[in-house]
Amino acid sequence: MVHQVPEDSESSRQRKQRLVYKIVTGAQTYFAENALLEDRNQFLTEINKESKPRQSTKSASLGKVREMSYKDLEKARARRAANEAAKEARKVAKEFERVATAGEEKYDKKGKTSTGADASDLEAINIEISEALSEENEPTPKL
Repeated sequence: MVHQVPEDSESSRQRKQRLVYKIVTGAQTYFAENALLEDRNQFLTEINKESKPRQSTKSASLGKVREMSYKDLEKARARRAANEAAKEARKVAKEFERVATAGEEKYDKKGKTSTGADASDLEAINIEISEALSEENEPTPKL
């Protein structure tokens, strides 16, 4: 645009100066807006980084909504830990049962015979699970 204006007269020279001024102010405005947007994006990224640990932390519900003493909280935490351990033990037992029966024959719909998992292994796992649950549910001696 600036190159298209002839420099023959004073008016064309002034017009060319106005065009250059418009281009310069436009560029300044663009760079200022771009810098503000970049700062805003950096600020939002920092806020997002701060919130991710809070979102990824698992909230532990310890029971009904009520006022609890410290001892009650400890009991609730122990009960929750026992339940989670039992759940994990059941998961392991299920995986063990799946692995134990993986390579062996099974009954099919037509009634053909097959051999399953060793019953003594499964009973041993069930005994371990019940012992773990009974140990964790026993009251702890008070000091």
